[in-house]
Amino acid sequence: MKQMKIYLAFITSFLFSGICFSQITEPAPYCGAGYLDVFGGLNHHISSVELNTLNNVSGAVATPAPHYIYYNDLPATDLERGSTQDLIINHSGGVTIHMIAAWIDFNNDGDFTDVGEKIGEEHWPPATELTFTFTVPATAAIGVTRMRVRVYEDDDYTFSELDPPALPCEHSALGVDTDFGEGETEDYDVNITDPDDEVELTALFTPEGATICSDEEITYTDESISEDGVTAWNWTFDGGLPAVAATEGPHNVLYDTPGVYDVTLEVTDATGVHDTTFTITVLEDCDEIEAVFTPTDLDICVGDCLNFEDASVGIGIVEYAWTFSDPAIGGPIIGEETGLVCFDNPGEQLVTLTITNGVVVDDTTITINVRELPAVTITADPGTEVCEGDEVTLSGGGALTYLWSGGIEDGVVFNPLFTETYVVIGEDDFGCFGEAEITINVVICEPVIADFESLEEICVGDCITFVDQSIGEPVTWAWDFGGLDISEDQNPIFCFETAGEVNVSLTVTNAAGDEAMYNNLITVFDAPTVNAAHDTIVDLGGSASLIANGSDVNGTYIWSPDDNVVCEDCPITTVNPSENQTYIVVHTSANGCSSSDSVVVLVNFIEGVGVATAFSPNYDGNNDVLFVQGYGIKQMYFAVYNRYGELMFETTEQNIGWDGTFMGKEQNSGVFHWLLQYELVDGKSGMQKGNTTLIK
Repeated sequence: MKQMKIYLAFITSFLFSGICFSQITEPAPYCGAGYLDVFGGLNHHISSVELNTLNNVSGAVATPAPHYIYYNDLPATDLERGSTQDLIINHSGGVTIHMIAAWIDFNNDGDFTDVGEKIGEEHWPPATELTFTFTVPATAAIGVTRMRVRVYEDDDYTFSELDPPALPCEHSALGVDTDFGEGETEDYDVNITDPDDEVELTALFTPEGATICSDEEITYTDESISEDGVTAWNWTFDGGLPAVAATEGPHNVLYDTPGVYDVTLEVTDATGVHDTTFTITVLEDCDEIEAVFTPTDLDICVGDCLNFEDASVGIGIVEYAWTFSDPAIGGPIIGEETGLVCFDNPGEQLVTLTITNGVVVDDTTITINVRELPAVTITADPGTEVCEGDEVTLSGGGALTYLWSGGIEDGVVFNPLFTETYVVIGEDDFGCFGEAEITINVVICEPVIADFESLEEICVGDCITFVDQSIGEPVTWAWDFGGLDISEDQNPIFCFETAGEVNVSLTVTNAAGDEAMYNNLITVFDAPTVNAAHDTIVDLGGSASLIANGSDVNGTYIWSPDDNVVCEDCPITTVNPSENQTYIVVHTSANGCSSSDSVVVLVNFIEGVGVATAFSPNYDGNNDVLFVQGYGIKQMYFAVYNRYGELMFETTEQNIGWDGTFMGKEQNSGVFHWLLQYELVDGKSGMQKGNTTLIK
């Protein structure tokens, strides 16, 4: 039973060191380093500090105001003179942190103001982990001294190198308030050592201090330091049984009377004698404690604040820790009173009070039901922009009752005189309040007039783009195409597939809800019918008749392609194609609507190419020019020579012939030689030579 209570004492120490019971919030003899608050509701804080053997994880939120803590319960890490060290700081905010800095009081004079005691400083650190590398001065004072780490935000930051340097004390620079009011400071013990120092005899034992109940035992274990080895031990246990001991131990000591007693160990080695004294506190009836507290309410709304009244039962309660499941509250809050605590997250939030008398721990938890605020909405009819003189109705949603600014009533029409922002507070059935706002813009409006541009007579199958020409800044468009279709586009496209009269209407609405309508009657004509006849076959050089019969006696006809067409705008015409050809006729009625048909003429290709044996260029209009004759010639070369071989004429065009002259002079009668090279449309080619007689 006694050993179990000693074990419980160790559990107690461990639990409350985790919630900062054994740390202190007074920096003496060093300057104050507290902060006013966190920045904008954000916890700008130190998450962990690592230096040599020190590795302290201080948590995901800042300590309570003044956001300063001295971790005097942690062993001082050893820093040798002349050694290079890495101080690793994890913090919360990345670029939202204004400054991080650290100091070590190397000369151990109780302040951080000496040159060389700032071991690192960073403005706007880019990451959440920062490393300061520094060298311990060779002249640093031997022994335990203080290290300070600070992180803070500055409401007056300049985002420039003009920011003042980080300071170890409070939040002012050169007597001027810089509003460095938000952040966290942590102090630690470090031990400056000299690598050349000899190990001195030191009496040490554990535990160094403890609190137990009366009639309990505690075990003391020797931890003394000696280079040559301890040769003698002299223990004194005031108030304990046994009262003395002369061996190394460990020693189990019983305390049966409440009080505060000294425990002394004196050790001896070859160099001399050294002693150390610690105290032990013995409590009476320390098992009888019970954590009890009462909140001012159990059912609240988001944003409400509560007080918690401690009503714990028991004697000798020395520590109180309040923890909250709502991460926005942070904590723990240390002390018998919490002050006003505000809940910003909805749901069932747990509040736990943990107490101890130094040996026994007890806790209790109460659930606070934090209700969501109503999500208040606003609708404006006809909208958030109205014309001068027009009315609007504002209606709230998402709550039970509504209270409006500006003296307006929920759901009641009113006439706004100028642009104004209206705020509504909605209350739900539990009594939680939500808020929303809306701005009604009052504008000077010109009258809205509907108008659009379109043709009045069209043909079946035509697709028309209707161009809106309305005035008055409409914001919506409603088109009705005679019940055939509707559209909300500003400039829609509509295809007319049925003949007849179609009434097209456009209704436009401006931002204030004013409407206007415009109608236009459109006549849709049927397309005429046309029939082209007849598909036929002709020999190369022959002709074929093209016949078109259209339904409109007053209509027109156009044949294409018009090559080799005798009359391209006649309903009946003749063609003499040199190759297979499809002819299309377009018949257009008197109202402008058209239709088309086609006829195919196939050409039976018969090769027939040649040059006349005689011609008479006497200008009587009969056989005056020597041409290449034939059909279906795709390309050619024709040349004429005199009997001496001189070139008289050449051409590559079938419609250009020799008129019997050379260099402007008429040639005498005689026999002339010619050469013809050709390629036909069917791909065949050939060459001919011959003689032609020029007759006068």
